[in-house]
Amino acid sequence: MELKRMLSGITLLTGMVLSTAVPASTQATLQIRGTIQPASCDIHFDGGGILDWQQISAASLSSSKSTPLATKNIKLNISCETPTLFAVRARDIAEKSGEAKIDGKAAETSFSLGATEAGKNIGAYRIHTPADRSMVDGHPMQKLTLSADEGKSWAEAKGSLLWKYQGEELVSFTSDMLRVPIPAKNVVFDINVTPWVVALDTLGTSDEVTIAGSATFDIVYL
Repeated sequence: MELKRMLSGITLLTGMVLSTAVPASTQATLQIRGTIQPASCDIHFDGGGILDWQQISAASLSSSKSTPLATKNIKLNISCETPTLFAVRARDIAEKSGEAKIDGKAAETSFSLGATEAGKNIGAYRIHTPADRSMVDGHPMQKLTLSADEGKSWAEAKGSLLWKYQGEELVSFTSDMLRVPIPAKNVVFDINVTPWVVALDTLGTSDEVTIAGSATFDIVYL
């Protein structure tokens, strides 16, 4: 009788252990992870991006109106790992940005030449880019295209453009049949810079004046 009770207890305990055991898994999950990085592009100017008019004689400047200096040229080069959709924006970061004037007139295409020690504007410069002298993947650029709304819409630049200093306009390139940008791997923008020095009477100084214009050109991926 005692043996039967012991066997019965062992059977009950075994049943309890089996009933509380975790069922064997019938499914395994495989997770796939990774990060896709956009193709990167490098941007740089020839010669370190410096244009120097060196010594400018005050005698060569007008006392009553802005005097244009000789236009200088430089190349803006962009190289990407693979054909990439991008635009470029320019921003004036010089002192007196937004206050530069030519013959007393301000314009969104006028970049600042800096200021004298007394805080007076030295003048302005404009940056001009012709499409037919710029290159896309080894071929002449067909046309430039512009966006004033962060790439939501695009408008053709008629053959060339004057860059705007605020950093709000996107500049890209496209084919004859399109307005929207097209991808490219290697792009060269032809950059022509013409400074205007304010009238000597306005400059109002007999001290040496250092021209100090400065602007950034940034890639914007589209």
